This record gives sequence, structure tokens and C-alpha cells, in this order.
Amino acid sequence: MGFGPARREFGPRSARTAGKGWLRRWWLGSDPGIITPLGRAATRKRVVEGEQWRSFLITIAGMLRRAVTAALVVVALGFPAFAGGPQEAPAEEFSNDVVSRLLQQVTQGLITHNQRQMLSAFDPARMKNYAQFRDNLAALFAKYESFRAAYRLRQSWPQGERGVIIADFELEGSPLEEGSPPFRRSAQLRFEFERSRKGWRIVDATPRAFFSQT
Repeated sequence: MGFGPARREFGPRSARTAGKGWLRRWWLGSDPGIITPLGRAATRKRVVEGEQWRSFLITIAGMLRRAVTAALVVVALGFPAFAGGPQEAPAEEFSNDVVSRLLQQVTQGLITHNQRQMLSAFDPARMKNYAQFRDNLAALFAKYESFRAAYRLRQSWPQGERGVIIADFELEGSPLEEGSPPFRRSAQLRFEFERSRKGWRIVDATPRAFFSQT
């Protein structure tokens, strides 16, 4: 039993069906060339959602920026070195500990034949005729290959913004040249100390000839 060709209807029923299909596509917006009420509503919804998402991102970015700024402030307060600029040494009153630390620096610089270590105990900006004192010390280091040094603190007292001490100082040197006699010195020295941005430093030593080759 055979079947005939498929039959298409082009009558009123087909027109009605086509009309309904077009109306449905227009209302649901399935035709991309037509802007429908539902399509407009969907577009508005997407616009609103986009604005809400953009506002949310802006809010998050602002919160992160404030958090980073607060963290940097905490770091700067906790570690002043990160804030930049020269840092002052903690305030320290003049005491025998200050004297001992600096005079040991002087004697250790002599014993180890380290002129830089010894000079680091002095303040070149506040010590009068520092350049001459440095040159005399360089000549002494150039003439003697090794030293022995010791001191004994006798007195110490504050004097205005400075601290003053009297100490018995002994110094022995072994010459570089063979046949040259060694020397030995002992004297009572007066040292003056003053506090700077880097802490306490020696600003005067009397008599200065004690640390020269003559």
C-alpha cells in the first residue's frame, strides 16, 4: 500500500497558524530583527544587573585601597625606617656605660691597629681641629705596627649638654723599623662627650699630643 505525496495546506487554517507563529515570535523575541516587549524588559534587566555589578566592583576596589593604605600606615608607624629620612638614636643619658663603650672602642682600635674603629668613637663635626687630630693619629699608626692600650676611669660628671671624664691612660707601641725603641706613655686624660643624632661621641681629648707620634 503506497502513500501519495505529502500534502500542504495553504488555506485559511495555514494562514491562521502562520499568523499565530509570527505573533508568538514577536512576543517572545525569538526573531532577532524584532524588538519585543519581553526583549526590552530583558535588555533593561541586563543593564540594571550590569550597573549593579559595576557598583559592586567599585565598592570592593575602594575597600581594598583603604585596607592597603591602613596596612602601609601601620608598617610606617611600627618600622620608622620605612618612612624615609634620617633616624635619630634613642635618647640615652650620659653614664659610665656610655663612657666604657666609647673608651673601649678607642682602646680596641689601638690594639687591633684599626684607625677607623678608633676614630668612629669621635664626632668629626663637633670636635675642634678634628682633621689635625686625625692626621696625627694616622702618623702614629704609620710608625708603629702594634699597640697595647688600657685605661682606668677616675671621675665622671655631666656638664651642661656634655659629659666629662678623667681617666688614667696607658699606651705602648712597637715600631715598624728595626732597631727603633718602643715607646710607653701614661697620662691622665680628660675626655668630653656629647650626644648627637647617632648617639654619644667623644668631642674632645686633652692633651691631644698623647695620641701623636711626638
